[in-house]
Amino acid sequence: MKVSTTVATAAALMMAGSASAQDGPQVDTMTGTLSDVKVVGGIGEKAMDYRSASWTETLSIKLSSGETIAVTQHCVGMGQPEGSLFDRHVACDGKSGDNSGSLILGCNIETVGGTATGNEMSCMGFFQGKTGTVKNHAALETVYYRFTTEGSGTVQGTSHWIR
Repeated sequence: MKVSTTVATAAALMMAGSASAQDGPQVDTMTGTLSDVKVVGGIGEKAMDYRSASWTETLSIKLSSGETIAVTQHCVGMGQPEGSLFDRHVACDGKSGDNSGSLILGCNIETVGGTATGNEMSCMGFFQGKTGTVKNHAALETVYYRFTTEGSGTVQGTSHWIR
């Protein structure tokens, strides 16, 4: 499903609260599932241009401290014109307890055996905390999505806190 461009789950990593002072690099890892995927639009010869999607991500984030937290994130994504730096742009808002934040990602569709299936996507982006212990903290995100034809999928990634 081309909707697999939804990469916003990375932001959830940030809301984990690992932005507290620690020695050494602060890198969080995440895994999760996608649900409630809804596809909207699609124009052009193959009905794939300007296709949009929304979805919910349920994430388990392992903080650099070793603690694991649960994050729920809501995302929207949209395909970009051919020749753009990224195939898709994704924006997400996430929450875990008192912590919340937003994520923006640029994603490219992966090719499998030389063919772009649209079901796998690699993304990178930026997270900024809005409330709680992550307020005014930021992280760089890397995210990998795998979507199923049933409108669900999996996600994994990392957050590298920069402030």
